[in-house]
Amino acid sequence: MVEWAAKGVILKSSYFGCHLRVIAGLGLLGRFTEAQAAIQRYSRDVAEDIRSRPRRLGFVRAEDDALLREGLTKAGLLNF
Repeated sequence: MVEWAAKGVILKSSYFGCHLRVIAGLGLLGRFTEAQAAIQRYSRDVAEDIRSRPRRLGFVRAEDDALLREGLTKAGLLNF
């Protein structure tokens, strides 16, 4: 997941979804230093008004959503 999402960040760095998947994947893998760098890129590349919106990824299954949130929490991005 991390490699796929990282390609999405390269192609469209302003899209929040790929950034969040990179961060979550790194958090789940325990790669916390890389996750912190990814959080910094997310903060730099995605507009504040988009980052501050509460979001619900309605197109994912509940278990996928829970896994994404777990990865984001482990990575240190609690404000999702």
